[in-house]
Amino acid sequence: MTKEQKTLYEMLQKRNSKSDSEIEKLLRWNDEIEHTEEVVNGHSLRVAYLSKAIADRLNLSERKITSIYFAALFHDIGKYFIPKEIIGKNGRLTKEEFEIIKTHCQLAEEVLTDVLEDDIIEIVKQHHERLDGSGYPKGISIENIGAKILGIVDSYDAMTSQRVYSHTMSKEETLKELKLCTKSFEEYGKGKLYDAYLVDLFKEIVLSDQ
Repeated sequence: MTKEQKTLYEMLQKRNSKSDSEIEKLLRWNDEIEHTEEVVNGHSLRVAYLSKAIADRLNLSERKITSIYFAALFHDIGKYFIPKEIIGKNGRLTKEEFEIIKTHCQLAEEVLTDVLEDDIIEIVKQHHERLDGSGYPKGISIENIGAKILGIVDSYDAMTSQRVYSHTMSKEETLKELKLCTKSFEEYGKGKLYDAYLVDLFKEIVLSDQ
């Protein structure tokens, strides 16, 4: 177990009374997902760090902040059960393959149930839902603050990570795109995906890290 994993393991132990083996299993699966595609290595840890930074700025309760952190850390855990040839595909996904990828939210719920608390699982389930109801898996307009935060940060890291099948965007380009996605259909011609206040707060955090 790496130093980073040991720290996470101890944090998880404090949050629940589940068996050590269950916690170790989640961390092991998460680590395997992180190394499925080298170019996105560290994705979950980056997303967890930035999601927590937003939650800290919002002065949420300590419990809520740690719930958001753990949800961000395990948001892709369901991908462990998706065929590796799809997860690590060297090229764009077909429509059918993307539909399979989309099942990772439900798969995560199944994996995390009875191991982590319901508030963490709810954030993981909804992190691909959007304000205009255009997301998945249920196509609902989200109100969960943790899911709103995680959706923004997950999208940001995906757009700024090097991928063989897409153009890597700079921080500035990505922040501009996220801001455009806070506008209404009438303003931008697309649905409103993200919370404008949270995107502005996130921009401050990202630019302050430069």
